[in-house]
Amino acid sequence: MKALPLFILLIPTVLLSSILFLNTYDWSGYIFTKEGLKKLVFYGKCPAAEDEIVGEYKPPDMNINLLLAFPTFNIFMLKSGGSIGVRGTTITVTKEGYDLIRESSVTKLFCYSFPGIILSATEIILMEDVDRFTLGSSLSPILNALKIPYEIPPKRFFHKGDTVTLQPEPPKLQLFSARLDGQGSLVWANVTDSSTTTITFLIDGKDIVQNKELVALPPGTHTIAATAVDVFSLSTSLSTIVFSRPFVEES
Repeated sequence: MKALPLFILLIPTVLLSSILFLNTYDWSGYIFTKEGLKKLVFYGKCPAAEDEIVGEYKPPDMNINLLLAFPTFNIFMLKSGGSIGVRGTTITVTKEGYDLIRESSVTKLFCYSFPGIILSATEIILMEDVDRFTLGSSLSPILNALKIPYEIPPKRFFHKGDTVTLQPEPPKLQLFSARLDGQGSLVWANVTDSSTTTITFLIDGKDIVQNKELVALPPGTHTIAATAVDVFSLSTSLSTIVFSRPFVEES
C-alpha cells in the first residue's frame, strides 16, 4: 500500500502582528485591533505565559478513508507546543473567536490571571479590591507588551471602581518618495506603533487611498498628505510634495 504524504499543512503567519491577552481568572481574551478592543472567551490551559503562533494546520482536502483520524478543523500551532482550536486543543475558543484571531493577524499571546478588570483603550477599571503590589505585578506584563505608558495612583490599596490610566503615544509616521522620471513617483509610509494602524493617503486634496503603505503617482506635481491612526484613535499626519517629469523621447 502506497504511503500518503503530507497530512499537516503549516501556513506561515503574516507580518502584521496583534497580541492576544488571555486572562485565566475569568476566561476572557482581549485583542487590540484597528476597529478597537475585541473580546473573546476561551477555556483550557496556557502552555506558557508568553507564546507565539508559528503556523496554522489546515485539514487535508482528501476524500479518503484513513486508518488515522485527522482533525477536520483549522488549528493554530503554538511555539510552546500547544494549540488553539474550536475543540480538542490546549486552548479552546468558539468559531467566532478563532475567526477573530485570524482576522486580527494575532502572532503573540500573553497569559495572566487577574481578578475582575475591565480593559479599554484608555483605562483599566478594577472590579475587585486589590493591593498595589498585586496590581502592578499583574498588569505590567500586559502593558509592557503593548509598550503603553501607564500611571498607577500612589496608594497602597485599591477598591472596586478604581482606575489605572493608560497613556498611549500617537504613532510615529515617516514619508518617503522616489522619483521615476518618465513614469511618475512612488510615495510610501513607515509607521512605528505598538498596535495595528490604519494609514490614509490624500492625493492632491481629493483622491483617498486607505490601507496601503505605498501609492504610485503619474508624472507631474502632486501634494500628498498621510495620516496614521492607531487603535486608541491617536493620529499623526504628514504632507509632502513630489514631482516627476513626463518622459520625452529625444531624437
